[in-house]
Formats: sequence, structure tokens, C-alpha cells
Amino acid sequence: MKVDLLFLFLVTLLISCETEENLPNGPLVPGTYEGIFYRTESGATCYVLNQVSLEFTADRFSGASSVSRYPTICSGTYSLSGTKIKFADECFWTAEFDWSLILSGEYNLSVEGSTLKMMRRYENGLRDVYELELQAAEPIQD
Repeated sequence: MKVDLLFLFLVTLLISCETEENLPNGPLVPGTYEGIFYRTESGATCYVLNQVSLEFTADRFSGASSVSRYPTICSGTYSLSGTKIKFADECFWTAEFDWSLILSGEYNLSVEGSTLKMMRRYENGLRDVYELELQAAEPIQD
């Protein structure tokens, strides 16, 4: 009986876990997104959850975080390629914090309806995750 329950639990866990390889992807709607950022270690240990906001225009981004430099979001440009989004931060930073927390570089991107999810995995097992919801779409310009 215990083995059956353990097996059922493990199968449920495996089915419910999303990987970067099978995320849904739709168009990124320009606008203001709000949600959370967190960092995990080997997919299990969750570090501090933090409130973040990101604003996307045609090819630019800007944003903020409720905790200073966790993550570090400023402004710059972004580009889309399939299921990837690449950020080029344009701000000047000093050296007294973990620069891996700067929103820059390439992330796996998932867009499903008004939900945006961005993930980046590091070689040391850390993974950064942004889970955001569209709050206000940018007006369409004629």
C-alpha cells in the first residue's frame, strides 16, 4: 500500500512539473506585467519570492523589484526568437552585489493568454523564474 501511494505521488509530481522544453508559447503582448521572481536550486529549494513589474514596448523593457537588487531590473532592449527572449540591460552597476540577478541575457519564454513566464538555468543548478500577469496592454498605435 505504501509503495503504491509513493508511486502515485511520484507520477503526479512528474506530470505536474513544467520544464523549459514543453512550455506553451504565444505572442508577447506589449504592456505592463506584474508578478513574482524567485530563484531555485536544483528545482527544489525556493529562495525569497519577490514582487516585480516589467513593462514591454515594441523592443524596450523597464521594470522594478520590491526588494533592492533581488532581482536587479532597470531598462534596455529585448528581442524575441521562438521560445527565447534576450535582454540587453543598459544601466550602470556597481560591484557590490550578485550580477547574475540583473535582468539581462537569454531566458526561456512561455506566454499563455495573459500569463508570461521566463526561466533561466545556470550550470551550477540555480534557476531564475519570473511569473508575471499582464495588467495593462500598451495601446495599439495606427
